[in-house]
Amino acid sequence: MTTSLPTTPGEAEREPVPSEAVQSEFVMMTAPGKLASGGHAVASQWQLMWWQFRRHRLAMASAVVLLVIYLVATFYEFIAPFDPLAFTPRYTYAPPSECISSTGTGRAT
Repeated sequence: MTTSLPTTPGEAEREPVPSEAVQSEFVMMTAPGKLASGGHAVASQWQLMWWQFRRHRLAMASAVVLLVIYLVATFYEFIAPFDPLAFTPRYTYAPPSECISSTGTGRAT
């Protein structure tokens, strides 16, 4: 498929017009009072991106998981107050712990 180059200077400056469905959805999502001179709604690229992001359920769930991970990483000392590199010489030669099975005998099944 070939595309034609603009033949007149005014043709190159025109912006593509979105369909009526896209325009009506865009106008519904904008805040009242944010209309440009031509009656078109004005929104930044960040607002458009945020609206699309909020409608994507998996993206929102992933954002919540990331937020929890960052909170745990930030407050790790409060969550796990013990030093992970602490060494207790008392348990150096301790035998391995018993395997606990559902039979209660202590033997792995």
